[in-house]
Amino acid sequence: MKALLLALLLTNAAHAGVRYSVRATGENARVLYAATVDGATDFDVVLSDSKFELKAHFTAEGAGPVDLRVRLETRRREGTSKRGLPLWEVDTQQHRFRVRLGQTIELLPFGTAGPRGLLKLEIVPQAVEAKSPRIDITKSSSAIAVQAHRIPHRYEVRARIERAEARSTLFLRERTKLTVGDAELTISAEPAPYRDAWDATRVRFDGRWRNGAVFARSWEGVAAGQPLRYAIGGGRTLILEITPKE
Repeated sequence: MKALLLALLLTNAAHAGVRYSVRATGENARVLYAATVDGATDFDVVLSDSKFELKAHFTAEGAGPVDLRVRLETRRREGTSKRGLPLWEVDTQQHRFRVRLGQTIELLPFGTAGPRGLLKLEIVPQAVEAKSPRIDITKSSSAIAVQAHRIPHRYEVRARIERAEARSTLFLRERTKLTVGDAELTISAEPAPYRDAWDATRVRFDGRWRNGAVFARSWEGVAAGQPLRYAIGGGRTLILEITPKE
């Protein structure tokens, strides 16, 4: 699939709290959607029609400059199968920027080739007073939506197998390797869907023994104040304790 193109355009700005200006433009720079996001550490931009889907997840820390992580998930319709089922091209990208207040981040969902000028998404962090999460929409669109959140970015994890123990700090949705005795975990954490982000954490992990044998593949669970326990063979139990930090 053609890669998404992201660019940063520099302008000057003072340091303060952060407001994100979100704007989508179409052919001839026609504004399709415009909104501002205040008081959020994380926000999502979701765009969808019958042939294309884009989910852009932004995780931001700091204000001068902003440490901005972007996870892009796209699906492009590529016709139908012999049985008449829809075929999709799927792509996932992750990027990280240090963005100065006043810089513009441009997302071109169609890449540098093809109908590039038909859609452009612009994100601009600006200096404002800190507020609780809020979205003000000045131009709406049925195909574009923005969601704002204030959620934990780091999680303390404690893993135990019998007498072996390991601890680490996980960053939101980033997979981290953790060695517990003769076992190796690849683990990630994020808020559990439809729950309070500070009270319930979804954990996902793979696990293998030192000899390469796999004992867990795409296992997951929701930690809500109590340790998670998993039988991993040989009478042994993996115990996971996850605590949201900030």
